[in-house]
Amino acid sequence: METMDRVFSVKRFWRLLRWDMVANRHTAVVVSFLVMGLLAMVYLPWLVGVTANRDVLHFDEGGAERIATMGWTAIFAIAVAGPAMAGLPFGNRRKALACMALPATQLEKFLSRYLLSTAGLVVVAVCAITVADLVQMAVALLVTGGVKGSFWSVTADFAGRLFPDGAIRRAFASADDVAYTVCVLLLLLASHAFFLLGGMFFRRWPVALTVLAFMLLAYLDEALGINLFKCMTQAISYSSLMAAVILLLSLAAIAGLYRLSYRLFCRMQITNHKWFNL
Repeated sequence: METMDRVFSVKRFWRLLRWDMVANRHTAVVVSFLVMGLLAMVYLPWLVGVTANRDVLHFDEGGAERIATMGWTAIFAIAVAGPAMAGLPFGNRRKALACMALPATQLEKFLSRYLLSTAGLVVVAVCAITVADLVQMAVALLVTGGVKGSFWSVTADFAGRLFPDGAIRRAFASADDVAYTVCVLLLLLASHAFFLLGGMFFRRWPVALTVLAFMLLAYLDEALGINLFKCMTQAISYSSLMAAVILLLSLAAIAGLYRLSYRLFCRMQITNHKWFNL
């Protein structure tokens, strides 16, 4: 038990997590305003129309759907690309030095940065969407005396249709559907791990450079005519043995990306003027 505490301690990790949240609260504020800014591009034309018509029945019918689409797109993008922000904050030397000097193990620091850049930023995005949603509903209620729709109402309506409409069952209706669904999930996990690796590999502008690297890989996949996603779906739907092999290889590759990310995190140094953590 004592040896385990030297590697990972729940109490020590919780204190580290609280320190990290306070020290990087400005990141949460920036993400909140970015998400609300994205939603404003949909909200503003809608609210202008409400103010002009002054009639809740004249709302744009697709307004709430576009708001929900924009909101979930933001959440999805943050969930996948957020790990690129998991590295040490080298833009603030004082904060980076303080993080490295904390009495915690490298594993605890890595998990803290990872959780805050993934689940933490997703929670921030959801809170920002909720605030924006309440503002638009309040304005609509004051101007027209009614509320036509909101992000959460559309989301609840869509979630309620998943089971009755058989959307989930259709995703596993045939071998091809199962292969497609599995490959989509593997692609999401691999993309998540890739952005984590980029956040540890790139010392400067990690988010922008990781996005560019991801786009370059996608372009090469298209230019070379490989279409890895299609090859995987065909292999998985071909036989159970091929499906097991592809699944194991994919999970091993994803685990390797996580392992390499942790190794790069442990090698990070403050006095390093390179663009890469090598």
